[in-house]
This record gives sequence, C-alpha cells and structure tokens, in this order.
Amino acid sequence: MATPQKLRCRVQKITDHGDHVYTIDLAPERPLPRFKPGQFLHLTLDDYDPSGFWPESRVFSIASSPAQRDDLRISYSVRGRYTTRMENELQEGRMVWVKLPYGDFVIRDAGNLVLLAGGTGITAFIAFI
Repeated sequence: MATPQKLRCRVQKITDHGDHVYTIDLAPERPLPRFKPGQFLHLTLDDYDPSGFWPESRVFSIASSPAQRDDLRISYSVRGRYTTRMENELQEGRMVWVKLPYGDFVIRDAGNLVLLAGGTGITAFIAFI
C-alpha cells in the first residue's frame, strides 16, 4: 500500500442530493498518491500546518476512480457535529486538507462481484466500478 500523503484540495463542486446527502468533488494541488478501490481518506476543514499536528478530521470512502489522479470525490450524509459543520461551511472554491490512502478493504482480482450497501455506504463501492 502507498504511504499516506497530505494534500491541499480545492472544493470544485458540491452536489446536494437532498435529505442532507452530498457529493464533494475536490481538486488536489498535486497528483494524488496511488490508491485502490475501497480505500478511504481523512478530511479536515481546519488549516493544517505541516510542522504541527493533524487537526480534527473525519474519514470518508474514496468514490473516485484510481485512474483519475487529479480529481477526488467523496459523499457523505449529515449525521453529527462534524458533518453538520461540513454542510454549513463547505462551499465551492474553499480549500481543505486530506490525507490518503488508508484502509485495506480492497479486492484482488476477484472476477465477478456482488456488492451490497445501504445509504452512503455505496460510496466505498463506486471506485470498484
């Protein structure tokens, strides 16, 4: 697995699906590290100083294709304090920090698959398609 990297990203697009469910398209300042479908990232709304500690963040499944190294997509539903903050503060053009990739929920040459998920749990599977 790739060593996680910290990247600044610009919020390119916010899609409101209704019922407090959103998809966020991010444009990283440099190409993304290699990742595999099923992996996740940490996203923080707060400023990050590379000489300090990583600020409060939440984890989100990566919904982008691993072939796209200049675009990053996540989806989330508002369920708590942090995602409420995201709903209130995120807007197109804003800068955020992410660190990725994490996780080992990857499928190795499995052939045919049946993937079942509910709600925004589908996000982890989108990158497999």
